[in-house]
Amino acid sequence: MSHARSTIRTALVAALVGITAAGSRVYTEERVQAIAQGELPAVLLAFQQETPERITFGQIDGILERTISFTVTYIIKAASGYLDAADTACGQIEAAIAAFTGFKQSVPTRTLFDLDISGELPLYTAEITFSGTYRTTQGNPATSL
Repeated sequence: MSHARSTIRTALVAALVGITAAGSRVYTEERVQAIAQGELPAVLLAFQQETPERITFGQIDGILERTISFTVTYIIKAASGYLDAADTACGQIEAAIAAFTGFKQSVPTRTLFDLDISGELPLYTAEITFSGTYRTTQGNPATSL
């Protein structure tokens, strides 16, 4: 039995494909090889942690509301213009996550920026952390409610 997280991860990748200059270069934390310069810009989706909480709706019991923390990182390597490019991508990513129907609710909680100038070209990353909420029944994590 697959977990609803797997379905959500796959749907999030699909929602992020083509919305930024990264195009189809949207990867998950499952990717183990480094992202080569020819694969940039790119988007990396990574799930961080999940906290389930048992909730009750009237007579209905056994519902788990799951809050998952995940990051979407935009990675770009360019001689110039990377700040504006990353800001544009962040806006596109936030809009896509806000429109994503796999969560009952989702909100960005922070954005981290990093600039590495040690290589031939500056490498810039903008990492947005989101909190997303979905529900399953207790004992059946395969299906979102």
